[in-house]
Amino acid sequence: AQTKLSSWYLSAKNPDGIEPIPDAIVVNGKFSQSLFVTTSNATSIRFRIINAAAFSMFTVSIDGLPLHIIELDQTAVVPY
Repeated sequence: AQTKLSSWYLSAKNPDGIEPIPDAIVVNGKFSQSLFVTTSNATSIRFRIINAAAFSMFTVSIDGLPLHIIELDQTAVVPY
């Protein structure tokens, strides 16, 4: 693992040696760069999204359905 990390930092594509920006997330325990979910007519679906990217942002959307945030950083919130 250390060799792989070193190669990321020392890559010619990263001449400044800055921390590489992550390009994937973990959703419901599955690692993916993109996620497609097909469901039946469910009334609600819960996604657990882990953002290991820390300083990177990404967009989450569900076509044609409302999206409600119910927890953020292990803290329950008023759904919005």
